[in-house]
Amino acid sequence: MILIVDDDVELLKCNVRGLEQAGFECVSEPYPATALIRIREGLVPELVITDYNMAGMNGVQLATEIRKILPDVPILFHSGEYALGMDKVTNSGFRMKGCLISDLVDDIKWMLGQEK
Repeated sequence: MILIVDDDVELLKCNVRGLEQAGFECVSEPYPATALIRIREGLVPELVITDYNMAGMNGVQLATEIRKILPDVPILFHSGEYALGMDKVTNSGFRMKGCLISDLVDDIKWMLGQEK
């Protein structure tokens, strides 16, 4: 299961729809704080996809908090910009927003150790 965190609700819906059509189970959350609460309550995604620019907590801050609970979960930053700190998050990748869903699928498969 993939946890997708993005405060752009329309893009969040499109990504969920595209990834589900590609065969992935997705859980979506528009608020990083709520995503973190869900993980603290026992949600264990195989991979987290997060935006960087979000209200209240940016993607690197979210990833840092997730690492305290799930140190090995892969994190894919899916954002309109590459930001400072992303490179310090272990087991992570970056994909610019506006990409094809097939590119996102390839990134997910690579990060999960699956073939493209």
